Amino acid sequence: RSCKKIGQPFHALQGSQLTRLADLMDPNVDIILISPFQIEKEALQYYINTLKAAGAPHPEGRLVVLVPENSKRLPISLSLTKIILLSTKMLRVLASMAKGKQCYIVPEICGPDELYLASKLNIPMLATEPRLCPALSTKSGQKSILEAAEAATPVGAYHVKSAKELYVILARFIVEYRDIGKWIIKIDNESGSRGHAVVDVLRLQSVTEPGGLADGTGVVTVDSVIRELAESAGKRIKILNTTSYPDWQAYVQVFDSVGGCVEAIPSRIIASPTVNLFIEPTGAISVQSIVENIFSPPLSTLGSIFPQTSTPHQALRDASVSIAEAAFKKKVLGFISIDFVVFERQDPLTRDKAMRMWAVDMDLYLTNNASMHRYIEVLTGAAFDEATGQSIIAATGNPLKYIYSGLVVNPYIGVIRHGAFFATCREKGLSYDTQTCQGVAFHLVDVLLKGCIGAVCIANSFSSAVTSLLGVQQLLQAELPREAETAADSNYAHFVAAVKQLCSLKRS
Repeated sequence: RSCKKIGQPFHALQGSQLTRLADLMDPNVDIILISPFQIEKEALQYYINTLKAAGAPHPEGRLVVLVPENSKRLPISLSLTKIILLSTKMLRVLASMAKGKQCYIVPEICGPDELYLASKLNIPMLATEPRLCPALSTKSGQKSILEAAEAATPVGAYHVKSAKELYVILARFIVEYRDIGKWIIKIDNESGSRGHAVVDVLRLQSVTEPGGLADGTGVVTVDSVIRELAESAGKRIKILNTTSYPDWQAYVQVFDSVGGCVEAIPSRIIASPTVNLFIEPTGAISVQSIVENIFSPPLSTLGSIFPQTSTPHQALRDASVSIAEAAFKKKVLGFISIDFVVFERQDPLTRDKAMRMWAVDMDLYLTNNASMHRYIEVLTGAAFDEATGQSIIAATGNPLKYIYSGLVVNPYIGVIRHGAFFATCREKGLSYDTQTCQGVAFHLVDVLLKGCIGAVCIANSFSSAVTSLLGVQQLLQAELPREAETAADSNYAHFVAAVKQLCSLKRS
């Protein structure tokens, strides 16, 4: 999409799941890791050493890292699958290595390119049926799965084809549902929260000016709201990811080409948990983890907290398994993540308050947060208990507790000296202790030259984990120039805001 900015962070983030190397804990598993760039030995050795400490037998001998020969010649905006298909030598090497072996491909989002690669190599994929995945993985397409599961979902409209249609639907919703203060717009083929935009009803003059809803007369009309949105949407609607969509015109250009949906945002949100599941080809379903999302900016997932404690575990488990069963009937396989929003709703007549839960999003692939949880369980020797939602560390008998920062992206991280930074971390106690199964472990895409780093802080309490994360943030702050917080292609400022928010929760 020409109006969407894709650059170096996209190239680096295609290598963001080195945490999948946790699968080497199984002595019967070999991994061929294909990367769009050459991963430095220091980064790979970090994960290998972790796996050895956890008891993985000879992990370095069961890992092969390959880089397509044409990766440097092709545009960095191309997907890794496309780069492989355009690298004939790489295709020959993969075909040779896979010959006579039981193997399969674990892609992220599965589409025509992934299907072509699998058929060319004659290797099966652990993923949703490729001909169905593009439709089912869209924001509107997920609705069919949620409806089949009879899951509670927000008030909304789906398969909206254009901005003009969006304005009409939004105007009708705003007039009809006067208790809803905010609405979220989602671009259909975006992942996570990249294509989100928010409408705050109180920013609409047609609603707040005298004679509108603000004074209770109810004379505001659908036509007046449509007219304001059509004329001033760029000023009234807030785009959450301005790196990808710098203005409303850029956003609308993509929305008009692929479509989207609009949903209500509850006013009293209590929590936003995500359930990570695995659907076997046989249809067997397992819940692998349940985490609480860290949002920064609002409604945009950055990292996660484990365990989640704000929502009854059984309610989350039952709802997510029901959705996964419906997904399997639509030929969805492999890893899926289901996002919920838990909120408080007050009965307008009795004034009684009750907790409600909506299913709001799905990812039909292994997300970074889900992959990181699997890696942390290998690191600590913990195992997730579906019945309780806890992970118990075998060596200590203590429940696993951690805060994961998510991947922090900033071009200035690339100028930090890799060895010196981690030496300082060790001096300040920001490292992982294999005896206590506590401390700080890092999520590396490569050495720091790639401008990305993540941290997971494992502790015996939420307060201690926050303290460790604050230490990591302060160390990064000391290494980075002032311009880092305002740099393009960066979420560092959001990371800083998230740490401040966690510190305020710790104090309360």
